[in-house]
Amino acid sequence: AIMGKAPFIELCIEAGIPIPESQVVRSADEAQTAAEEVGYPLMLKTSRGSAGDGVVRVGSPAELLCGFDSLSTRLPLVVQRYVAGQVGSSSCLFYRGRLVMAVSSYKLNAWPGPFGPSSCRRMLDDGRLDPILGRLGAAAGYHGFGSVDWIEEHATGRLYLTEFNPRPTPPLSSAYAVGVNLVRALRGMIEGRPVPQAQRRPSEFRRIVHMYPQDVSRCIDEGDLGGLLAWLPGAASHDILIAEPLICLSYLRRFARAAWAKMSARDGGQAGAGERPIKSQSVRLASPEVSPTPRPHAA
Repeated sequence: AIMGKAPFIELCIEAGIPIPESQVVRSADEAQTAAEEVGYPLMLKTSRGSAGDGVVRVGSPAELLCGFDSLSTRLPLVVQRYVAGQVGSSSCLFYRGRLVMAVSSYKLNAWPGPFGPSSCRRMLDDGRLDPILGRLGAAAGYHGFGSVDWIEEHATGRLYLTEFNPRPTPPLSSAYAVGVNLVRALRGMIEGRPVPQAQRRPSEFRRIVHMYPQDVSRCIDEGDLGGLLAWLPGAASHDILIAEPLICLSYLRRFARAAWAKMSARDGGQAGAGERPIKSQSVRLASPEVSPTPRPHAA
């Protein structure tokens, strides 16, 4: 029932789950009518897509027509009110529509691009989220792992759900940082017995977790040696077991190749075989703790 943004929006509207004002459209005329009701700026989204694919910010009727034309082969589309706020997500486990566990975090950095996967997250414990997530699971009758994207509006502090991914997503692997026992929860689900909510360590919330491979790729592409040092064992929190030697060797090898390509390009030579000049594409998203007036970000 929620395989895609369009059915997710329709389900939330029917169940009264908080989302930014949204409409599902299937033609340019419907998109224009929806835009007049939602107002500009707005977000135009394809029903299927991931890592920021098929998401366009629209600021005027002319941009709407251009955006619709570029996405017209991927109907239906979602016209959604633009929300200035802090983006986050909750990795969840549902048991036959019941919320078993949820691990939530703010998205601090994105790589590549403003709508790409997170490269750095801040763990969060917000008591308002679990009831909303529970209503979503019950309405969909969902069973298994899933990830819910949401945004906390700067002006009002309200939480709005924006998307559901019916699969485990990378932030799920950071659950250990706040003491959530995924193995126990998953085992209970497989055995078909009631599973209690996993215990958490309150002191670990607000911890910053670096995400692999996005943060490593960002450091490599931007030549951020200091950021790469955060990946040394014990230097920071990560979503993988950094002590794994094969993982360490793989990203060190990539860093060496990228550094050589950059030096070659700077000296007027050609990048190494199979390499292209590297451009920075990371985006740092404002955090409520980092700045008293965070930069607006789209839902």
